Amino acid sequence: MSNITLNISSEEFNIETINKIKSLFNGRDFDISIRAKEKETREQMRTRIEKALNDTETGENLINFSAVQYEHLVKQLSSK
Repeated sequence: MSNITLNISSEEFNIETINKIKSLFNGRDFDISIRAKEKETREQMRTRIEKALNDTETGENLINFSAVQYEHLVKQLSSK
């Protein structure tokens, strides 16, 4: 089982976005969880950015795509 986290703004969350997500699963069943975000404080933002920079430097918590995988995903998302 894969877990995916998508951060979608309220402006982007519409039926078109839902259909794009649905198309990625090729007819398989899946679960969706929705969590409303609280406004981030300056300190929380600073901590998040520092962690992201550290993860990038250490190569941890990163998602890697080959060029072929990336092109395939872009085509899937842009065709819907």
